[in-house]
Amino acid sequence: MSFWTEQDVLAYIKAYNVPIASVYGEVVYRHNGAEYADTLCDCGGKLCTTGCQRTGCIFCAFGTGVQGDDRFVRLKHTHPR
Repeated sequence: MSFWTEQDVLAYIKAYNVPIASVYGEVVYRHNGAEYADTLCDCGGKLCTTGCQRTGCIFCAFGTGVQGDDRFVRLKHTHPR
């Protein structure tokens, strides 16, 4: 899989209904800010997940000083305990 792009992986997941962890949400097409479950045209939309884009180690604080990093805020909502 080293040569697969993120879009390749998401397309495979969508095409073969591969179950993914709930924290990622669903795989949808995004085009001009709108999200679609399926698309019948090649409108330039990209596949993305409605939840987290990456997860990594759940309690790892590496990179939390980066502006806009809200992983602990998201963690509070996804894993309140």
